[in-house]
Amino acid sequence: MYADEITPFYFGADQGLFGLYYTPETDKKQDMAILLCPSMGQEYIRAHRTYRQLAFRLARAGFPTMRFDYYASGDSAGDDSEVSIVRWQADISTAIAELRQRSGVEQVSLIGLRLGASLAALVGAQRQDIVRLVAWEPLVSGSDFVEELIERHQNWLYYFLNKPATGAKHENLTELLGFTFTQSLFDELNALDLLALRQKPAQNILVIERATQPLTGKFQARLESLGSATQYQVVEGPQIWTEDPDKALIPQQVLQAIINWITTFG
Repeated sequence: MYADEITPFYFGADQGLFGLYYTPETDKKQDMAILLCPSMGQEYIRAHRTYRQLAFRLARAGFPTMRFDYYASGDSAGDDSEVSIVRWQADISTAIAELRQRSGVEQVSLIGLRLGASLAALVGAQRQDIVRLVAWEPLVSGSDFVEELIERHQNWLYYFLNKPATGAKHENLTELLGFTFTQSLFDELNALDLLALRQKPAQNILVIERATQPLTGKFQARLESLGSATQYQVVEGPQIWTEDPDKALIPQQVLQAIINWITTFG
């Protein structure tokens, strides 16, 4: 029987990436493993407990599951100034190989929240071997994400320091919400555009969000034009990536919808 067994480890060519492997319940073990791809910065922190709970539930449903930290984030090696969207995509591929080795399962699916969903889609489109993909609140436009972060940063400055918004552009910023942002990182994020995908990220894709977004609809249409079988769901729940981390809210209905889809789709 399964006893919520978690194995922490370092992996990668330089052993610089930190991962957590969740052993599946033995009498339910599935022939598909699942990798959770996180977002970044404050969004990573605020979604941490939710990701932990999701990993537990997937393992209890029989799926070998792995969480990990990108290079220069969380408990992985590297400094904020070394964050790179290109490197993080390579980290996902490294994590996929590690998950396959640890689980003994060839088929891998990806679940990503916000930027994690975007990176998972980009990696899946490059590899063409991802079975299923859950794009949870995907960031379709990286430039929109940058503007959102800047607005949130300026709101924080006003709330905590009573500094009024300045209308600053990213060219004048080196830090957002407590994390270093280099010009190269801004450039990478601004270049992110899921509507420009040329290959399908996975055969089966769930796009899930708490409220309908027009850009997400265009993303779903793009996925279908590339040959992916997609399902779109709107499931109400807390906006965990911006909520006060002390609240530690878990979007129970969203997690259940994801697990139901992973388990029963197809």
